[in-house]
Amino acid sequence: MSPAAESLRPVAGLALATLIFVSVAQTPPLPRIGWVISGTVENTRHTVQAVRAGLADEGLVDGRSVILDVRFTAGRPERYPEIFADLTRQPVAVLAAAGFAGISAARDASAGRTPISAYFCGSEVQRMVEALHAQPETSPVCHALALNSLSNALSC
Repeated sequence: MSPAAESLRPVAGLALATLIFVSVAQTPPLPRIGWVISGTVENTRHTVQAVRAGLADEGLVDGRSVILDVRFTAGRPERYPEIFADLTRQPVAVLAAAGFAGISAARDASAGRTPISAYFCGSEVQRMVEALHAQPETSPVCHALALNSLSNALSC
């Protein structure tokens, strides 16, 4: 290689490194799903695996096309607010929560800016219906949609 070509090698390397850096920097981040579960890693492993499989069935592969950020309260519902607050400190596409305490904490942490995917079990369904009826400022359409979602959940 000629001395002139040899002297251009560092410049070419720098240009290539800059091009790689710029293309990586312009890659948009993957959408993140923030999910808080009331259990522990150990006792909810099957549930998390099932959700990952369901996402993959829809073409959303955890780590490739979406980030599933799962956190746990270890059976301590008082931890929901702090965990959801932590999740919303970074961009999150959707929050997932179960039960009245989790859904309320997700709503409060996101200040209504992030969609929340909610699900209910057992007595939580009745508690949510009562909470909806206790909020007269919520539009009737929201009530109808929420109650329809609840009835669909009950029929599963």
